[in-house]
Amino acid sequence: MKSQSTELHARLIGHTHNATSRKSEQEFWDDLVFSFLRECPESPEAKRIEKLLSLLTSAQHHLDEIHRLLGNAGAEKSVPKFLENHRKLEQAKRAYYGAVRDLDKAFKRYRWRSFITGDLEGIRRKLGYGLQSANPDVVREYATADLLLEKLKEPGAIGRFRNCAECRQWFYAATSHQQFCTDACRRRNTARNPDFREKRRVYMRERYRPLQKELDKSSRASAKETRPNSAKGKGNVHLQTR
Repeated sequence: MKSQSTELHARLIGHTHNATSRKSEQEFWDDLVFSFLRECPESPEAKRIEKLLSLLTSAQHHLDEIHRLLGNAGAEKSVPKFLENHRKLEQAKRAYYGAVRDLDKAFKRYRWRSFITGDLEGIRRKLGYGLQSANPDVVREYATADLLLEKLKEPGAIGRFRNCAECRQWFYAATSHQQFCTDACRRRNTARNPDFREKRRVYMRERYRPLQKELDKSSRASAKETRPNSAKGKGNVHLQTR
């Protein structure tokens, strides 16, 4: 069990220095974090990880809203619109600072220890987990908390953690406009979209069905042309046999 936890820890922490693209980041988070949330949704560790993700993304959303409203403040010329923008700004600030307080409380359960390491390249300080347990799920939880804190240093990184618009599962977006965790979820969501269904009805009525009728007509015509020839050929064969 201990060796399994050590290996997991190495994979989680070592990845942050090896990621070369958004795609590799997406695969990493799904492989070692989101797959765990899908497979063990009722475990205490999974629930705490989900809470961290929810609080972080909520705080980031409110912060983005604050910046947007601050940008609108100088552009609003009418008094009613200015006051409405100010009301929304104050509301976003309260929500943001509330999320920050909840985050601080949620992260306080994790205990870190600082230690010094060094090699020929120099002396460095590292943080370790103050864990007594070798349970891999606990190690995964601590490592995820650590990596999420590291992500706070990357502008826009927290906004990449999203709930799929179809299945609501967590995923790490490879692009800024990605809304679905998989192509299957994207297709299912699109199939239920009223605009898509209307376009499909129009296509089936105006393009597909007329084309299908034309193809059926051509097939029947071809069948009629080949039928006499087939009969004539059979007759010739009969005469030759006699």
